[in-house]
Amino acid sequence: MDERQKEILKSLVHMAQADGKVSDSERKLLDRMAELLGCNQEELARLGTESPHLDEVMIDHQDGVDAVRALLVMSFSDGFLTFEEFDYLESVVQRLGITPEELEELRKEALELSKEGL
Repeated sequence: MDERQKEILKSLVHMAQADGKVSDSERKLLDRMAELLGCNQEELARLGTESPHLDEVMIDHQDGVDAVRALLVMSFSDGFLTFEEFDYLESVVQRLGITPEELEELRKEALELSKEGL
């Protein structure tokens, strides 16, 4: 797992924990992402204690777009977006330079993906 993937996982854990609890659907999505990236539960727990720095490891704008899509899917996985999740997402979007138009398109994609259980 490279540094970019670690930062994405950290950000996903941070998003899942933003409202103070991790739902079953958020936990399942985190576990699935960790497995896909070859990250065991111990490492995932450790990554969850570290502050994410996505803006420092994104190679290009498309990487940032992909990371925000993943964060949106995580935020919608339990059926609703909390104020805390929104605040975190907004800060990431600003740091990565995602435009409002891109964000709206990503929101639509993430809603569809979350409906499909991804």
